[in-house]
Amino acid sequence: MKKLSLNLMAIVLCILITTITLPRNTYASSVPSAPTNLTATVASSSLIYLKWDPVSDASYYYVYRASSSSGTYTNIGTVTTTNYSDASLSIDTTYYYKVKAVNSSDSSSFSAKAYATTSQPDGVPDTPADLTATAASSTQIDLTWDPVSYAVYYYVYRATSSSGTYTNITTVTTSNFSDTSVSVGTTYYYKVQAVNSFGSSSYSSKVSANTTDSVGDLSAPTALTATVVNSTQINLTWKAVSSALYYYVYRSTSSSGTYTMIGTSTSAKYNDTSISIEDTYYYKVKATNGSDSSSYSSVAYATTSQPEDVPDAPAKLTATLASSSQIDLTWDPVSFATSYYVYRATSSSGTYTNISTVTTSSYSDLAVSLATTYYYKIKAVNSFGSSDYSSKAYVNPDDYVSTLSAPTNLTATVVRSSQIYLNWDPVSNTTYYYVYRATSSSGTYSNIGTSVAANYSDASLSADTTYYYKVKAVNGTDSSALSSKAYATTSEPDDVPAIPTGLTAKVTSSTQIDLTWEPVTYAVSYYVYRATSSTGTYTSVAAVTTNNFSDTSAAVDTTYYYKIQAYNNYGTSSYSTKVSANTADVSSDLSAPTNLTATVASSTQIDLTWEPVSNATSYYVYRATSSAGTYANIATVTTTNYSDSNLSLNTTYYYKVQAINSAGSGPYSSNTQVTTSNTSTQIPSERLAGADMYETSAEVAKSGWKTSYYALIVSGENFTDALCSAPLAQKYNAPLLLTSKDTLNEQTKTQLSRLKVKNVMIIGGVGVISSVVEQSIKNMGIGVSRIAGNDRYETSIKIAQSMGQFTQAVIASGDTFPDALSIAPIAAMKGIPILLTPKDSLPDGLKAYLTKTVQSTYVVGGTGVVSENVLKQLPSPKRLSGINRYETNISIINEFANELDFDTCYVSTGEQFADALAGSALATLSNSPVILVSNPVDQSTIDFFRGKIRSIKKVTVFGGTAVVPESSLESLNGTTGGSDAPSTPTNITATSVSSSQINLTWDSVSGATSYYVYGAASSSGTYTHIATVTTTSLIDTGLSAATTYYYKVQAVNSAGSSSYSPIAYAKTNES
Repeated sequence: MKKLSLNLMAIVLCILITTITLPRNTYASSVPSAPTNLTATVASSSLIYLKWDPVSDASYYYVYRASSSSGTYTNIGTVTTTNYSDASLSIDTTYYYKVKAVNSSDSSSFSAKAYATTSQPDGVPDTPADLTATAASSTQIDLTWDPVSYAVYYYVYRATSSSGTYTNITTVTTSNFSDTSVSVGTTYYYKVQAVNSFGSSSYSSKVSANTTDSVGDLSAPTALTATVVNSTQINLTWKAVSSALYYYVYRSTSSSGTYTMIGTSTSAKYNDTSISIEDTYYYKVKATNGSDSSSYSSVAYATTSQPEDVPDAPAKLTATLASSSQIDLTWDPVSFATSYYVYRATSSSGTYTNISTVTTSSYSDLAVSLATTYYYKIKAVNSFGSSDYSSKAYVNPDDYVSTLSAPTNLTATVVRSSQIYLNWDPVSNTTYYYVYRATSSSGTYSNIGTSVAANYSDASLSADTTYYYKVKAVNGTDSSALSSKAYATTSEPDDVPAIPTGLTAKVTSSTQIDLTWEPVTYAVSYYVYRATSSTGTYTSVAAVTTNNFSDTSAAVDTTYYYKIQAYNNYGTSSYSTKVSANTADVSSDLSAPTNLTATVASSTQIDLTWEPVSNATSYYVYRATSSAGTYANIATVTTTNYSDSNLSLNTTYYYKVQAINSAGSGPYSSNTQVTTSNTSTQIPSERLAGADMYETSAEVAKSGWKTSYYALIVSGENFTDALCSAPLAQKYNAPLLLTSKDTLNEQTKTQLSRLKVKNVMIIGGVGVISSVVEQSIKNMGIGVSRIAGNDRYETSIKIAQSMGQFTQAVIASGDTFPDALSIAPIAAMKGIPILLTPKDSLPDGLKAYLTKTVQSTYVVGGTGVVSENVLKQLPSPKRLSGINRYETNISIINEFANELDFDTCYVSTGEQFADALAGSALATLSNSPVILVSNPVDQSTIDFFRGKIRSIKKVTVFGGTAVVPESSLESLNGTTGGSDAPSTPTNITATSVSSSQINLTWDSVSGATSYYVYGAASSSGTYTHIATVTTTSLIDTGLSAATTYYYKVQAVNSAGSSSYSPIAYAKTNES
């Protein structure tokens, strides 16, 4: 017993030692790695033998086979050993194989492929047939014969008499030969034998031809072109040659290589289909008339394209700690991949989020924190789609052990308007330092330099711009964590501002002249000067901080002259060029609007009405927050009413109105005031949400269906095939359920059982939903059908065909999902199909389908997703679009508003497709819209929702708070902006810095934790949320040259958001 205890203790001790000494900085996943060293060996003409290296932790292996390198790989067997015999194969056929390792946790990615060609049958080949001999010229005879199965090459024999001695003159691998060693006016006789490893065939029948000493007049073919059709076909065309009966086509694999005759053609074209993927081929052509042949044409060449298939899954993904704040990923490059998607999660089975797209097979993740394990997967991408996920790899930054501490006391000091000096405490054992810079506190930090000293001078910076810095210590074998950040704002240029330009004076009434001019970079304010004669004394009448001024102290019928100076801390500019304007007595032309009334519509909206004014063409609406305060022009309208929305709770607003026509403006109306209510219109809401997209789709199904004979299964990982399925779901009154590619999700399986589904329609091919999932559904006793095409565009057509015939259809982009999602419930409600197209070209199959019965089309999205070229090819098209996906969503809903029921509105994120797709089938049941939201909510969405707020009785959200946060619902309901919300930002200025950049600044607001910045292309246009910042400035880059941009700002804290600031605008410089 004592001996047994000692043995047990020894075993435990070994386990502990093994555990303690495991390496800490890299981890292998619990998922098995992909099998390696897969080989395929031909055993006979019908058998191929496979073997591969064993994989640690693998319980068994799946074996897959395809008939082409880029074809569909089908599971042909499951084995527990590391070999497999594939029998009953076809003779002389190439087969391609891949293998996956499997255990109880998961399956690996595919191994690299291996292939082999089954052998020929054991016997000599048949005798060649149909041998013909044609005199191509007086010195050339061309031979052709039928190819012989399993022949490796051919012997060609020649004699000068029928019964003479036949001499072997060549050996060729093709079924043709041109004999150019013949004499003029001589008859030659030929025979051919087929040859393989088992011997040679009998002789063919003999043929003869007589050369001629005449010289023909055939010219060489011209304009030879080679056009790539796909990865295995090149089409040739050339100009026809007069008197030619047919043409010889020759091919080579190099420009100066040997050209072999590959075929003949009786027309001036030839399709070459016997070629390999991504190879370059060279061609020449000869014309012949039976007795003579021309010289060669010029050479044409083309390179075949990549295979028309998604790339293989990346292999050998590793995650390595570069520091406690950096994880480096590497993987094997994938053939034909143009880029890679990098996904990350914080748990092995959690949601993997796409964090980057890269074109190399490596990535450094700098956005990591301690005390968190990060899990990664990779997808390879090309123009045909994305691969399966790689195996996952994971690592925890806590396990990084660095010998270097992070640099401390980093400071950033402004030297001048283009230079910042950095300094930090030196770190022991450091060889040098990496310096990183960003243009925002939470932005991406880029490595801008290396320093061997504990300082760095960053020059060539932009003036009046804030830069953020971090530093890392390096000793060649190790690097520290990043230092804390430091930042500084470069100074303005040490000079007075430039002279204002573009000064204009416009008479707006008999007592008002409006001035505008171009903003001046680095001007703090502007001085406005006025005189009553061109050479008179100019008096300063105002100092303003914006590039406009309204002179309301002008007298009737008087000419005024104006000049402007720009000012900053270094002084004032020279005067601008002067302008003049003459006021006119128009006071009798327009009267003041009367009966101005203001009515509280909600806690955030006030409706104004007034009596019309004769001869008025439009009206200016002004608002202030106190009776004697500054009235700001908030709108120009052509009607006698206006709804002022996005106001603050329990706030008094003052209004007045002015009538306008071409002669000027009339007097102001009397002002009116009203106070918004203290409580918001809170619409009841509910959520249909689960832990992930699959659970959410299950919750949607539970909400809408107690039982269902049919169900549609779509991919939760690939939106393209799934986009068009909502109208089909409506036709069969069926729910839309999501699944992953290779596994039928438990939540979906549970719903199929609960609903007592009898028939499932899978949308998409086995590349998006595998045959394994299909079999799992069949195993439940459910009938399965699949709707799929060769690509997403053909799949959309097949879905439409399965619904019937239509006179209307929706056309949407097959490259992005939001626009198709916006119209999905509406298309389903109307019972019309959604058809997908690339941006710039209409597929031939879609064009043919549309010409059959479709008479009109709705095109969703702007020219950035469906071009005008495509639009012009559609029957009676109507485009529904906006400047972004959210405006497009609202444009679509407004178009069909009279057909929709707004009692219940469904809300879903516009940033991913799965929740809205599953929910579209539910929304169709009640003819309800699906409103897409961002975070923060786009202003166009807020405006639309609040305009419909009296009609909406209930809001149902698809997805949890991670995708649609409660703050988004508060924005829609108008519950933000209460008494504790921050006040409105003031003194917003917009300054043009270059042809592509405008800098914004505003005064700090007490109690604000951040600011929402909105931009528009016109003063009265739609303002789109462009940024959220925690500072009182924003650098807006990537703008167009010589273009005016308009901005307004909201202050934000936990209680809500303020009213909008006044508008500021600036025009970018000329390029």
